[in-house]
Amino acid sequence: MGKPYGELFRELREDRGLTLNKVTGDGDICSLQQLARFEKGESDLTISKFFSLLENIGLTLEEFEYASRGYRLDSSAQLLGEGLQLYNTNNNSGLQTLIAEQEEKGLKSKKQGLIIIMLKNMLSIIDSEVKVADEDKLKIAEHLFDISEWGHFELLLYNNTMRLLSTADIDSLSSDIMKRSFYYKEIPRNKELVMGILLNSLISMLNRGEITKARRFEVLMRQQKMEEDDLGDRIVHLFATGALNFHQGKTVDGKEKMQQAIDILKILGSYHMAKSYQDDYDEITVNEQKKCDRD
Repeated sequence: MGKPYGELFRELREDRGLTLNKVTGDGDICSLQQLARFEKGESDLTISKFFSLLENIGLTLEEFEYASRGYRLDSSAQLLGEGLQLYNTNNNSGLQTLIAEQEEKGLKSKKQGLIIIMLKNMLSIIDSEVKVADEDKLKIAEHLFDISEWGHFELLLYNNTMRLLSTADIDSLSSDIMKRSFYYKEIPRNKELVMGILLNSLISMLNRGEITKARRFEVLMRQQKMEEDDLGDRIVHLFATGALNFHQGKTVDGKEKMQQAIDILKILGSYHMAKSYQDDYDEITVNEQKKCDRD
């Protein structure tokens, strides 16, 4: 259990050398007495006032929540982070153990259940013998379609389980995200996920033989505003362009662009992302080779 919110707020305020008067905006947000009582744990504040006060001490709600947990990630983020670490090191047995432990504990929330399905999907990628149950696939689809305004978790969930969904579901969900992209573009970590979703949508359509749909997602990627310092988005688009070129018969150019994106990630030390892109590269090129062998 972390510190009371009022006590933590006071510590963060004082750490920044800010007075009660300065933070309350000379009483425009709330009175000095109100804030003082909140900091002593004698009363609460409305959400709108609390958000304004946080802004005045230069913190986001996410940063305050992180501090309130003793500067630790919440349990869901810790679970997902542990799973990703096992996945990135191809630790099959570790992932199996983690999933079994979580299921044995019993589900404490719907969110935890969805994260476990994400872990099962990771396991199925590194172990082709493992299959995600149709019931779990349905839970993912139902959750994503039931929520009209996605938050960071939904974007993350979709990005990591897209391969489990039908072509029609991917086409519908990804297209709908772009209609609401204004909702995400001002939040950096969500914007990055949207670009990842577009890339995964493109690759999924290519691997399913839906070239026209893949082209549409590549066009949507080009339409995203990319500043010069948006290196992550530019790398994503480079890889996507290569994947599309490869499927359109420009195999040498396509492979070169995809490999360039992977090499850049390695140079930058983003080895986990490089591995993910390498997996995509292998799947794209192997599927094409199988197609040629059949022909």
